[in-house]
Amino acid sequence: MSDIKASIIIRTKNEEQWIPYCLEGVLAQKNIKKEIIVVDDNSSDNTIEIVKNFPVQLFHYEGEYLPGKSLNFGVSKCSGEYVVFISGHCVPKDPFWLENLLKPFSKYNKLAGVYGRQEPFSFTSDTDKRDLWNTFGLDSKLQVRDSFFHNANSCIPKQLLKKYPFDEKATNIEDRLWSTDRVKEGFKIFYNSEASVYHWHGINQDNNKKRLSGVVRILEENNLIFPKIENRKKIEPKTAIIPSLDPMQFDKKMLLLKKTINNLKLSKYIKKIILLLGPHVNKEQFNDLNIDQLIIRPKHLTSPILGQWPSISYALSYEKNTKQKSYLILQENYPYRSHEQIDNLIEFYLKSSSRVVMYGQKIRNTIFESKNNKLKPVGLPFVPKNLAKNIYISALKGFAMVAESEFITKEVSIHEDFDLLDLEDQFSMIQINSQKDFNSFRKNFKKDF
Repeated sequence: MSDIKASIIIRTKNEEQWIPYCLEGVLAQKNIKKEIIVVDDNSSDNTIEIVKNFPVQLFHYEGEYLPGKSLNFGVSKCSGEYVVFISGHCVPKDPFWLENLLKPFSKYNKLAGVYGRQEPFSFTSDTDKRDLWNTFGLDSKLQVRDSFFHNANSCIPKQLLKKYPFDEKATNIEDRLWSTDRVKEGFKIFYNSEASVYHWHGINQDNNKKRLSGVVRILEENNLIFPKIENRKKIEPKTAIIPSLDPMQFDKKMLLLKKTINNLKLSKYIKKIILLLGPHVNKEQFNDLNIDQLIIRPKHLTSPILGQWPSISYALSYEKNTKQKSYLILQENYPYRSHEQIDNLIEFYLKSSSRVVMYGQKIRNTIFESKNNKLKPVGLPFVPKNLAKNIYISALKGFAMVAESEFITKEVSIHEDFDLLDLEDQFSMIQINSQKDFNSFRKNFKKDF
């Protein structure tokens, strides 16, 4: 498929927060020759300046904005066999998003278009989580009568768009109008769940926040979004993954990382250690570490809006036969974490009915949240510990977490099936998160190094 050229159209208007991550994800796509065309609709923020730093073609759309008219303008600038549409605030999930969008065209006849999955970010609102989960499922499907189609993540043959351009008078749902006409003419639509992007907002609107929160929690807690993982005998994790963009950022001798590796070597269970690094490190600097595998994550997975989960999923793509396996995941910034604590968590996982476990810290003091510049207590304030009815726990997933591969590769929400082991040793919770932290730590605890 590497001889197929795709023209990727990205519409933008004031997308400075998202467009760099979108473009990095698009540029990271493998196996497909491509050109990238950005059609900007009079952005007043820094979108234009950001786009100019990438190897893309930039065009300015002028006149009254209508979605179909803007898209047709972009299509007129394309030279590829296929035209791909992705929103400026979407981020491809992996380097094979583009390839997966094109694959169905080689399998099905009279296919008008392919659209892909849209997934929420971890911080996406309940409204939008509900919308995206309810609309874009895990099962790919060929649509013969169903004309649903979504241009935030889609692909259409250019020749078909030249013959049937988008409606230039429609104020919205130009994609659905176009696909409905094609289905009436005998064309088919394909939904490919493997061609997935992260999308920060949903496709519907509803202002009933309380009801939305309830729906989302039900979806998450009852595992209605993803297939039910059947009960089976657990297998102890033998592989540990250490995700770290740059262990030498403020610890030039990698003392924290070496201490973490040493603890893993002392574990009764861990037999393999994978170090997952950022794209800008020098691999040769890590040659002497006592690890089994070093993986460099692609640049688009370093985005702070994605978090660590997609990168860990990427690391598992190097593993063979991950089905039914579990993995230990931990960061290197806990210098007083012991190998006994690591083994205790693994043993807790083996006894637990949950598929994701991590350490948690009981909050022993009153918690406040800030709203409109005012502090409001969570629950009753300053209640004596022996009278407190509610227990609040802070999850310490960076300290250590065990998760089954299905939860990592499919990004199942931990709302649905996870458990916490109380970390009673307060001293071991010390974290090193900055150069100042590290300098203070070395000054006060020299004997530990």
